[in-house]
Amino acid sequence: MKAERAPSSFRDPAGFVLLKNDAVLRVLSAAGVQNYAAAVSCGLVEELTGNGCLLPTTPIDSCSAVELGGEPNGRVLEQPRLSLISYPYEWCFDELKAAALLHLDIQRAALRRGIELSDATAYNIQFIGHRPVFIDIGSFIPRRASGYWRGYRQFCEQFLNPLLLQAEVGVPYNDWYRGRVRGIPTEQLASMLRFPKRLSPRIFLHVIMHARIIRQGGADASKAREGQMSDERFDYFLGSLRDWIASMSPPSIASAWTDYTQARIYTPPQLDAKLSFVKEWTAKWRPDTVLDLGTNTGEAAFLAATLDVKSVVGIEQDEVAANIAYNQARQRDFPVLPLVMNLTNASPSQGWKDQEWSSFYDRCGADLVYSLAILHHLVLGEGIPLDDVVARIVGLGRRGIIEFVPPDDPMCVAIRRRIRNYAVDYSKDRFLAALRSIADVVGEQLVTDTGRTLYAYQRR
Repeated sequence: MKAERAPSSFRDPAGFVLLKNDAVLRVLSAAGVQNYAAAVSCGLVEELTGNGCLLPTTPIDSCSAVELGGEPNGRVLEQPRLSLISYPYEWCFDELKAAALLHLDIQRAALRRGIELSDATAYNIQFIGHRPVFIDIGSFIPRRASGYWRGYRQFCEQFLNPLLLQAEVGVPYNDWYRGRVRGIPTEQLASMLRFPKRLSPRIFLHVIMHARIIRQGGADASKAREGQMSDERFDYFLGSLRDWIASMSPPSIASAWTDYTQARIYTPPQLDAKLSFVKEWTAKWRPDTVLDLGTNTGEAAFLAATLDVKSVVGIEQDEVAANIAYNQARQRDFPVLPLVMNLTNASPSQGWKDQEWSSFYDRCGADLVYSLAILHHLVLGEGIPLDDVVARIVGLGRRGIIEFVPPDDPMCVAIRRRIRNYAVDYSKDRFLAALRSIADVVGEQLVTDTGRTLYAYQRR
C-alpha cells in the first residue's frame, strides 16, 4: 500500500497519519487502539458519525500497522480525504464560531458516554462545504473520574479568545492568529479589554481571572483553575460556554466590498451575459471542485453550487464579505467554503521545518478556477507583474475562467488615480500573450462596452 506520511502528525501520541490519493490512513498506537475501542463500544463513534459531526472512519484489517511503520498492537483506520484542508486563521468569524460550537457539542456528547477529548485544538476540525466536521478519531479517550477539562486553556486560545477579540474589541483575529498559530494568548487579550467589558461576569471568569491564574501559575495554571470537576459540573460549564459563544456576533463594520455587487458597473444585461458564460463553461466541464478567487459575497461560487459542483472554495480578503458569503451558503445549504485571505500574502508554510501547516498554494488546487474581476486589482492595485499573476492563477487548476478588465475601464482608472507608485505593463495584448503561452483559450465573451472580456482556458 503506497502512502505518504503526513509531516504534521508527528506530535500525536495516538499514532500518525498517512496520505493516499483518495483517503487518509490513521495508524493508531497500542494506546490509541484502546481509546478507539472505548469510543466505539460505548456508541459514541456511531452517534457522531451518524449525525455528521465526525468524519466517517473504517477499520482496515487487511493491512497491519507494522506494515505501515506502526506498533505491533496498533491498528489502521481509513477516512475519506478532503478536497482542501483549511486552518482556523483562514476562517471568517461565523466559521470559527461554528467550529467552536461543534467542539463543545462533541465534548458534551462524549461526556454522556464516559469519554472525553484529549485536547481542544481547532485544527481537529475541518469544513466540508459550509459544514464543520471533526476529523481526529484518535482524540477520544476514556473520561477520568471528576477530572479537570484538559483542553480548557487551548480552547480559550484557539476558539474563545479570537472570537472575543473580534466581537468585543472589534479587531479581526485572522492576521494575529496566523502569526501565532496556537491561538490568541489569554493574557494578551485581557490587556486589551477595557471597562466596562472587563466587568462582564463571563469575560471576568474566562479572560481576566484566567489570565491572572496563568501569570501566577505558569503553563499548568488551567489545571489549578478548574480543579476537580464532576461530570454534571463539567456539562453545565460546557453548556454555559456554548450559550455564550452562540450569542456572539462580529461588530457591524462598513466594508467597501460588501456592497460591491450593487456598486459595480455592470448593467443587468451585461451581468446576465457574464454569468451565462460562467454557467455555460462550468456545465460543459462538469468539475468536482471550483476555486473562486475574489469571491466577495459568493455570487459566482453559488452559481457553481447550483451546477452540482461537489466543493466550492471562495477566497476573499475582506472578512466581512466572506462572513456574509458563509452565512448565505449555510442558509441555502450550498457546498461553499469562503476563506479569508489576501492572495498577495497567502497563508505560508509554518511550524517545525515549515511542514506542520502547509502553505495555501501547496494545499490548494481545483478542477476549475474562477478569476472574475480580480486580475486588475492584483496587477494595478498591488503591483504584481501581469505575467506572474496569470501564471499563478493558471497554475491553480487545469481549467479556468478569467476576466480581463481593460486599462481604460472606470475601475482601472480609479485604481491608477489612487495608487501612482506602480509602473506596470498592463494591456490586453500583454495579458493574452501571457495566457496563451501556458494555456489554450477555448472560449471568449465580451461583457461590457468598456471592453471587459471573459476567457475560458485549458492549461497545457
